[in-house]
Amino acid sequence: MPYMNFEFANNYYLYILAYMVVPALFFFKAKVTRALDIDSSMSKSSTDQLRGLFIVIMVIHHISQRMANPGLLTPFNDMGYYAVGIFFFLSGFGLTKSFTRKNTYLDKFFTKKIVKIYIPFVIVNTLTIIAIRMKGDDLSVLEILGYSLSIKMIDTTQWFIVAILIFYVFFWLSFITTANIVKSQISITVLVFLFIISCKYLSLGGWWYISSLCFPMGVIYAANEKKLFEIIYNKYNFVIALSLVLFILTLVLFLKSIFPAMGLISCVFFTLFIIVISFKILPCSKLFSMIGIISMEIYMIHMKVLALFIYFLPFDSSLIIIPYFISLIILSVYFNKLNNFIFNRLLRVKTAG
Repeated sequence: MPYMNFEFANNYYLYILAYMVVPALFFFKAKVTRALDIDSSMSKSSTDQLRGLFIVIMVIHHISQRMANPGLLTPFNDMGYYAVGIFFFLSGFGLTKSFTRKNTYLDKFFTKKIVKIYIPFVIVNTLTIIAIRMKGDDLSVLEILGYSLSIKMIDTTQWFIVAILIFYVFFWLSFITTANIVKSQISITVLVFLFIISCKYLSLGGWWYISSLCFPMGVIYAANEKKLFEIIYNKYNFVIALSLVLFILTLVLFLKSIFPAMGLISCVFFTLFIIVISFKILPCSKLFSMIGIISMEIYMIHMKVLALFIYFLPFDSSLIIIPYFISLIILSVYFNKLNNFIFNRLLRVKTAG
């Protein structure tokens, strides 16, 4: 899939979307609570809305990176690391909470988690290959197999899907091999550090690993939620202030390339700040909750939909971004329904077998 680059006559509609519409829709009807509640702090509704917000930020991030002149959207160029950090944290948190609530959670883990992501990933890659072939570009048999099975990246933004699948395997290995949850937390942290070292050794881009520590961070928080929540509850203002200051400090060091590891640490403090502040500010957006539920589908197809808009529609005004987002959400809803249908059929076949 060729790298896209474009320029709008003006970016006004994108600015309005990113800095006015998205915050207004997300915080509309949001509740500011005085007393922290452990049950509502990381509820499914709250985490779905966070996913919804940060998948929109991720899409804007990828758009801004491909603009010849992003202008006021330039801060979004580096927002990808931090948006992915939130997704990694929520994934680690969700997996661990499910495991602690249900002893049999790992029994069909590969079917419930890995297959549910891998099959739609293959479907998207296969459709992309078909589109490339229809466009007239040649691909060898090995390239078609590699791209369709996700052995090779046909869309470089899809590295996240590969990384999350690897982290799911790490989670399974860490929790299936021992009944000691402390050892499991240590194991998954070590495995993620080995992942970081491997990425560095293979000279993969920083986007592959800079956000990765947020995954074991989510696992550790979920495994020790009551203790950690009590600490945050008693020192809330201090934790908020400290996480914000350390995030800004490490961000500056990261952007100035003073200390290479600052990107990893910066993502951890940003994630901590966002998660802790979400304890006080409870969003009540049905739109972002719905977007959060289909966030994986949005991630898988957002660049493909953007490519279709660029190749087949006039793409010289930033106003085109509005129908782009509407189309992306609608297509993702139906793609989610298709994925659920396929997944449920697979579960029935496996259960019957």
